[in-house]
Amino acid sequence: MDDQSTGNDATDVASGVFPLNLEGIVPVAHPDTNEIMREKEEQRIRFEAKKEAWQNEKKELNEKLDEANKTIDALKKENENQSIKHKQETEELGRNHEAEVKVLNGRITEFTEYVDILEKFIEDENDGISNFVACHERAKMKRKSKVEEILNQRSAPKDAKESEIDSRKRKGEEAESDDKKHPKLDDSSEFK
Repeated sequence: MDDQSTGNDATDVASGVFPLNLEGIVPVAHPDTNEIMREKEEQRIRFEAKKEAWQNEKKELNEKLDEANKTIDALKKENENQSIKHKQETEELGRNHEAEVKVLNGRITEFTEYVDILEKFIEDENDGISNFVACHERAKMKRKSKVEEILNQRSAPKDAKESEIDSRKRKGEEAESDDKKHPKLDDSSEFK
């Protein structure tokens, strides 16, 4: 018999020592061994099921990752296309803007030239008007001085005579015969 075996089957099973068949070296199946084998088989089946579930989940995650990478690549390509399109649109807008600016600058130059011409024309007109006004004033002054001179020449003898008549009237003297045209003024005038 084996040194470790006690001869008691319950003690041997609890200690993990299996009794040997004396007729051969094949161990004799212990009654609890079947239970242990069955539990190990169940554990193996559960492990295999978990392993298969993990592999399925890994496969699904890899598929999702591939799909996400494809989506990212598509978005990158679309973004590049949009960037190119946006760049082209921006360049087109820039060219249109430059053309509009050139047209507007041309029109501004044209209007500036027109304004310069108009300013010169207005300045010339103002000079002409100033000259005309000055000539008109000189002519007016000449006419006025001639008229005054003529009036002074005509009224000089008459003025002296009228002032003499006025002074006599103030003194209360009778008007001479040629003074009849001018009646004597009295205080009871109706225009007071």
